Amino acid sequence: MGVGATIWKPTLDCADLDGSTRFWGWLLDADVSHEDGSFRFLSGKDGVPVFCLQRVNELWHGKNRMHLDLTVTELEAAVEEITR
Repeated sequence: MGVGATIWKPTLDCADLDGSTRFWGWLLDADVSHEDGSFRFLSGKDGVPVFCLQRVNELWHGKNRMHLDLTVTELEAAVEEITR
């Protein structure tokens, strides 16, 4: 039997905290709601945390074992906007 843990929030390790904050904040239409040293919490317009970014010193090499399933209303337009 488990201990009853629940997922609080997804956290992404990143070497470039400022760049990652700009990208994910823009993509998710979220603002920094809390910052504590190497952590930044992004929250949606309702104030609910949606994402945490954590600065790490080492660069990751190899396959990332975490991914996010995102939805958009217009896929082609979103891809074009993201890849500009």
